Amino acid sequence: MITWIIIGIVVAIIFRRYIQGPICKIEKDLTSQIVIVTGSNTGIGADTVRRLAELGATIILANRSKERTLPIL
Repeated sequence: MITWIIIGIVVAIIFRRYIQGPICKIEKDLTSQIVIVTGSNTGIGADTVRRLAELGATIILANRSKERTLPIL
């Protein structure tokens, strides 16, 4: 019984890391780069914009709604 509990915990940990997806490990200086990000007001697009801004890129946000984009700025 305990082995099944341990197997369940291990599977849950592996599944959680799989669902989280890869972590961006890029440390390249992007100050001379211009990047267009679509759908940048929520989800993956918003996370991408934040990471690109940390790396110094010039970012163009391409979204459907100006009102929903303003909180990202």
